[in-house]
Amino acid sequence: MADPDDEPTMPSKPTFRLRPAFSAHAFRPRRGTFHIPHRTPLETPTFIPLTSRGTIPHLSPDMVQEHTRSYSAQIALEDCMSIHSLPRSPLTRLVLERPTPPILKLPQPSAPLSALQAFLCLSSSTTTLLTPRRTPPLSSPKPNTASSISIHTAVGFGTLQTELYTRAALASGVDLAVAIADVPSQAVGDGQIVNGGAAGKGWSAKRREKMVDRTEEWLVELVDQTREAATGVLAAVLPLEGTQQALYLGRVAEMVGEGRGPVGLAFGDLESLRAVKGTEPGAGGLPERLRPLVSLRLAAERESAAETPHDVLEQVAGGFDLVTCPWITAASEAGWALGFSFSENKAETRAEQPLPLALSLHPTEHAVSMLPLLEGCDCMVCARHPRAFVNHLLAAKEMLGWALLQVHNLRVVEKFFEDVRIVLERDGEEGFHLAREAFRQRYERIWGGERGEGPRMRGYMIGGGGEKIHGPVWGRFGDGTQQVEDTSEVVKEL
Repeated sequence: MADPDDEPTMPSKPTFRLRPAFSAHAFRPRRGTFHIPHRTPLETPTFIPLTSRGTIPHLSPDMVQEHTRSYSAQIALEDCMSIHSLPRSPLTRLVLERPTPPILKLPQPSAPLSALQAFLCLSSSTTTLLTPRRTPPLSSPKPNTASSISIHTAVGFGTLQTELYTRAALASGVDLAVAIADVPSQAVGDGQIVNGGAAGKGWSAKRREKMVDRTEEWLVELVDQTREAATGVLAAVLPLEGTQQALYLGRVAEMVGEGRGPVGLAFGDLESLRAVKGTEPGAGGLPERLRPLVSLRLAAERESAAETPHDVLEQVAGGFDLVTCPWITAASEAGWALGFSFSENKAETRAEQPLPLALSLHPTEHAVSMLPLLEGCDCMVCARHPRAFVNHLLAAKEMLGWALLQVHNLRVVEKFFEDVRIVLERDGEEGFHLAREAFRQRYERIWGGERGEGPRMRGYMIGGGGEKIHGPVWGRFGDGTQQVEDTSEVVKEL
């Protein structure tokens, strides 16, 4: 791949270019290239790996660089927040000064390396995407205000000031930043997030108007403050329909027409896309000026960790250029090796029974298997380690087992999107739909197989409610009284 720094003319802001055959597409599959200054161009459609506190789960930065082909990473600012955003008692405010978040004190390295890349040990070719909340976000009981949103940090609930988010985007030197959206969240039962029902029908008219006004104000603030920087802003699309949606998108389109608008759109959930697609232009539809922009899908639903490649193909068919896949890490932690391919989906190669999307490495039948995780896979794990080794690591709960599965699963998804792009480039939209239908018939629709407990997780990673995933680590050994008596007898003998 060509060095991004060798390009003769590098745009000052990220620029998205569609292939000529897909230039008129808005809510249909399309092929393009996302150029980011001094970074490896992102060929779309593709996925952006999610991080936890700045790192891809289970992988060190050197493993990412050496054994994956991931050229982007999403970082959530609420992962970087600690007591800075938490409320304090009046006494604490008098005794302690309010600390500055470390993300605002990052040393500035020499270009083209950004401060955030240097801090996270990312390569200078990696595109960094900053979001206010994790993907998917966890619920928080606090309401949003006119200048802040409620967040769920590693040490408790807090608020994120919009002004602080803008300062963090500038100080860290991120390539892309998703503007903050005023979307209320409500926790239910098992910790899922319900955003007001379908397309905001659960919110009052006054609350929906407030959502539009706040989101637009925060977008304008972020765009104006990053005008002189290379950071590209993605406007958050609200899960609204009708007049409010048309009003908000119309204002975003005006900003684009004035040459100071965002470089893309970020859809927080599928309701946002359905709200835009399901209405006519002028009544909530996507304006013409916004259709050529890159579109990002941030998985905002807690159920997104249970999504499958079938859902990803549906998102690509709906016009998303960049997607997030929380189910990659979920599969690795479950002990599953992904085993699907988009290149083998021809009508004449239909299987009698649908093939599984993943292989569970927990069953004892793999304890002596010298086969690779997936036949034909070119990842480091399949080239060096058999199934028996990974089975042993999972049985012993060695963290290397989840790391190897993460490397393999990332490569499978990378190859999956490579094949999707090849089909779009070669066969166009019609060929993509034929291959998608063949994929649907070839593979099962849901995940299956024996699931392991996975690594122990903190509460902020899984939310509240529901049954416990792990049992207690320590417990009483036999009868405590008998142990005391036995100990006393030993002491007497000594």
